[in-house]
Amino acid sequence: MALKNRPDLQSSALGIKIRAGLFVRQEPDASPARPAGPVLEPRLSGDRILYLNDNPLTGIILGKAAGGPPRRSGRPGIQIRNWSVELTLTIPLSSIISRAAQAAAKAGLDQQIVLLKQAEQTAFLEIRAAVRAVQTNYERVGARKTARELAEQKLEAEESKLKVGLSNNFFVLNYQRDLALAKTAELRP
Repeated sequence: MALKNRPDLQSSALGIKIRAGLFVRQEPDASPARPAGPVLEPRLSGDRILYLNDNPLTGIILGKAAGGPPRRSGRPGIQIRNWSVELTLTIPLSSIISRAAQAAAKAGLDQQIVLLKQAEQTAFLEIRAAVRAVQTNYERVGARKTARELAEQKLEAEESKLKVGLSNNFFVLNYQRDLALAKTAELRP
């Protein structure tokens, strides 16, 4: 009950709820990026091959279109091939940023959880110390009560001796003082 009602622990628990709300798993964009240009493209030199739906990957040739003479590269004997392949690599920076934000939110959540555990441990130690203090004070009150009862018995015994003539006023006064001190100590917190 003491742990539930502590405002510092309630504040830490609220901080965890806020951090957990910030920690939203964001999936990186997994959709492939469309290429900027055609992947397979026939060159204008030489004859152009016509494919079904203009898709050379189908393998169905509809015919040929006459083109210009084949181009040659700067080196003798090397012709430029009729097809070219283009490869485009796209690295989405948004996914890198979202992963960094996710990692920061997780670190904040983990830190808030550690702070809550530390606050709970501190509160537990404070509660334990308070319970021990109450138990010690309870035992102290019992000991003072016993000391007062013992001082009363000593005074009664000494007064009995004084009546018979086996003691004197000095000892009786000392036991009366001890009883008064015991009563004062019993009333003290």
